Amino acid sequence: MNYAKLFTRRKDGSYQGKYKDASGKWRTVSNVDPEVLYNRLQELTNPPPITFGVILDAWQEEHDKEIGYKARETYTTPCRRLKEEWGDLPARDITAAMITDYLAEMGRKRYSRRTVQLVMTVLRMTFHRALLKGDVPADPTQAASMPRGLSTTRRTVPDDEVLAAVMASGDPFALLLVCTGLRRGEALALRQEDIDRKKRVIHVRRSLTWTPNLPEVKDPKTYSGIREVHFPKELLPFLPTCDPLFPGKDGKYMTLNHFTNEWRKYCKTIGYELTCHQLRHYYATALYEAGVPVLAAQAQLGHKNATTTMAIYTHLREQQRKESDAMIDTYFGAAFGVKND
Repeated sequence: MNYAKLFTRRKDGSYQGKYKDASGKWRTVSNVDPEVLYNRLQELTNPPPITFGVILDAWQEEHDKEIGYKARETYTTPCRRLKEEWGDLPARDITAAMITDYLAEMGRKRYSRRTVQLVMTVLRMTFHRALLKGDVPADPTQAASMPRGLSTTRRTVPDDEVLAAVMASGDPFALLLVCTGLRRGEALALRQEDIDRKKRVIHVRRSLTWTPNLPEVKDPKTYSGIREVHFPKELLPFLPTCDPLFPGKDGKYMTLNHFTNEWRKYCKTIGYELTCHQLRHYYATALYEAGVPVLAAQAQLGHKNATTTMAIYTHLREQQRKESDAMIDTYFGAAFGVKND
């Protein structure tokens, strides 16, 4: 192709071409090499499609300025999941059917309604902003639908195989949560002075929060949060000897970003995705199965009201009853010659 014939030759010897920008205005571009000029104009008039990852990042950056760090943390996981799924895909290629199928798959994996709804909320806000900015021709979330029959109960207790992976990992932080039921902030705020290794007691006196990323030590939210927590002797070899027990890169308390990255790496290492709160609920389940009375469990968990602990115990009793009912049905079904699929 004779690229020189496509353009006007200027007095200085360079070639000049024109194109319309996004606002419809004509712009001029020049280059001494007509082929280079041609390729440049192709890029300007036919820009590559914007990926979903780009519009998601843009929404997150803009949205983060308007919300607190707690809300930002809430959106971290759904944003990561969505980028892993569609980050490199052109945003305009994502359809309502794709979104509906993705949410349905989350439902089949037993994610709670709250978790699935949070993903849908992020998608709606991201595509709404992208549509207003002219980055996509349409908003596919308008025609997408949430799956039916989602559980309203959070998946708080990890499955047996997940717990086995946690125990086998030997990770001090995860094992501490499993064996004590401490909240994340309570565990991250621990110092050596809080650990009585002879009596096997942890003195919970403070909690770590972040504003917005920088660590800040505060008193527990309620008086009941200040407590003594017994732990099994098997945990002793895993307790760190540094001060604080779980320091950041500078040897001081961890920043939120540092902790988030470390926990994400840990989940990838064990091959399962779980939260610190799930391990706390496992501990509550363990207390119930061990026959620990409600008031003693309340003291260990640091619940303000016994009704909170009682609600957990009641839920576990109901779950246990349902499992027992199913076992009875299976047994007598077999007696009557009923075959189970």
